[in-house]
Amino acid sequence: MRSSRVFARLKEARHLAEVERLLEKIGPLRTAKHFTMAIRAYGRAKQVDKALGLLAEMRRPEVIHYNAAITACGWEQAVSLLEEMRGRGLKPNTITYNAAIAACEKGRQGRRAVAILEAMRHPNLASYTATISACARAGWWEKALELFEDVRRDMFPDRAAYDAALGACARGKRWETALEILREMRDREIAPDATSYVSAISACENAGRFEDAESTFLEATASGVRFAAREEENTFDLRKTAAPVARTLVRLALRSNKDDDILLVTKAGVTRAAILDVLRGGENDDENNNVVVSTAADPDRLVVVRRRRSSS
Repeated sequence: MRSSRVFARLKEARHLAEVERLLEKIGPLRTAKHFTMAIRAYGRAKQVDKALGLLAEMRRPEVIHYNAAITACGWEQAVSLLEEMRGRGLKPNTITYNAAIAACEKGRQGRRAVAILEAMRHPNLASYTATISACARAGWWEKALELFEDVRRDMFPDRAAYDAALGACARGKRWETALEILREMRDREIAPDATSYVSAISACENAGRFEDAESTFLEATASGVRFAAREEENTFDLRKTAAPVARTLVRLALRSNKDDDILLVTKAGVTRAAILDVLRGGENDDENNNVVVSTAADPDRLVVVRRRRSSS
């Protein structure tokens, strides 16, 4: 009974110290199932070398053990393990392939993800979704949208698949396709979430379609999505807001607060640069020509926007 509780805790463990403490209690691993659990635990603890070390200890690892190890790995090791399996005469299954594609997605390896997808006999929606995302993250947005059309034709996209395609739209400045996907999601009663809207707004912003970005932003906020923490009236915390969305929000805030000061909380980086571009007249000069930007010495502090009052 005690051993069962230890293994149950091992299945949930995510930190190296806890994993090794539990494995010490268990002692030598004797069954294939126990090796699988230990490899997965090291994977959750991001200890790839230890996970691979356990795999190497096994005299005859099976597909399930390779699946656990591939899930723990980066793309190079995942692809190598896939080849190793084939060399041992083991047949990768859908879980194997999807784990390898997911590793390629994290590593922005779109072409390798596509090669793995094409090697599958029966790829499922998760296979396509991860490959679409891998292509988008690698900048190969054309292939990502081509694969999404395959999904549309042969499957029923879920929110994850739509979001992966929207990510490709953002990178490719495909604002019309992004807005079409949002409409399709609503028609299918799949409510767009914050990720969906961030990508759609980014597609519009990146294409210079500022009015479409703003209308999409307002649609999102009307549905309950929030892109910034509003600490109090006319104060916006944009430290976790994507740069294109921050640009949209600042334009709308300037327009709706014509007589008030606005306080923006930012950190040094791309988002702050994008905000300053808007505030300093990078676009819509007529609206911004009475804005004064005061930045604190500490780059992680505040950007204060003050509007000059015209004398009457």
